[in-house]
Amino acid sequence: MITLQAVPSARLTRTQVLPGAAGARQSLKLMRSIVLQYRTAPLIMSTARQIINLAGIRTRDYPAQVAAIFDWIQTHIAFARDPRGIDLYMTPDVLLHVGAGDCDDLAILFATFLETLGHPTAFMAIQEPGSETFNHVIALTRIGTKWICADVTDGSHGVGYCPPAINTLVVYL
Repeated sequence: MITLQAVPSARLTRTQVLPGAAGARQSLKLMRSIVLQYRTAPLIMSTARQIINLAGIRTRDYPAQVAAIFDWIQTHIAFARDPRGIDLYMTPDVLLHVGAGDCDDLAILFATFLETLGHPTAFMAIQEPGSETFNHVIALTRIGTKWICADVTDGSHGVGYCPPAINTLVVYL
């Protein structure tokens, strides 16, 4: 069992997002800055390592590490939309304490866990069919030479599933 404690530095970032691609790029860059800040945080490092240890991964089985982190987030962190009209970005420690967040929060947590384990990550903003703007974000990780999608908000698909998109925008860490 993994025991989590709130960290005094925990915070939420509330921001006014620009419209269109500029807003999507702004969001992805903010998400990237959160990951870069928290990937060496003791709580995040400890939790990520506990997850792979509890999954029984003792070797350099990088796909298994990615899958274990993905599965743990889907099992332990619920999806919940932001308050209406507000775009919140939770730091990983806040999300672990709160236990629920939207697509950007879950993608931040997934990428931060992977970065603390040495996996390269990126974020992809997605404009889903029927939407007039970017309305979803997922994390990506590179295994070998291939970038892999990871939509931790989608309970019906595993690592590797990319949601349908009519437009995408990617920011690498």
